[in-house]
Amino acid sequence: VEGLHLWSVGAAGTSQVCAGHASYVYSVAFSPDGGSIASGSWDGSVRLWSALSGEPIATLPLQGTVPGSYSQVFGVAFSPDGRQLARRSGGWLDLLSTDLGRVVAHFPLKSGTTVALSADGSWLASDELGHIRLWNARTLEEAAFARSAEPGRAPSLAFSADGGLLAIGLADTGTVTLS
Repeated sequence: VEGLHLWSVGAAGTSQVCAGHASYVYSVAFSPDGGSIASGSWDGSVRLWSALSGEPIATLPLQGTVPGSYSQVFGVAFSPDGRQLARRSGGWLDLLSTDLGRVVAHFPLKSGTTVALSADGSWLASDELGHIRLWNARTLEEAAFARSAEPGRAPSLAFSADGGLLAIGLADTGTVTLS
């Protein structure tokens, strides 16, 4: 069944289905306060859900600057205060306001699937054709553009708790690089 499934770990696997996406859900993220969940779908949408009830809270705008254009959403990540959400697709990286439901920043990128925000809200990272791009999340200025340790896709990115290290999981080599 397509959609977001909430599984109660301590209740013998009981689950709740949050229906609303028209296609596969590819990524999910809990807000920092645990009150909501973002889901990114193959249908191009990002939806916000109540973590308690499973009820829909909002559907954030489709990506792309051309009316009617969108691409599958591969990654979502909340800012530390939960007021912004990063959304990564094959051709875009957007920073969205969860309060206002609008795009705050739009970065046209080539192929890529991952996004990460540092816990202190300072850094935004994404992959692009074997490279890692890093932005200052407050000024939205690009801070670094570097080839990952090995060429290929980086399907996983994660910042350390202090934001000082970025872990990069590489699909082609099975390795993890710390930068």
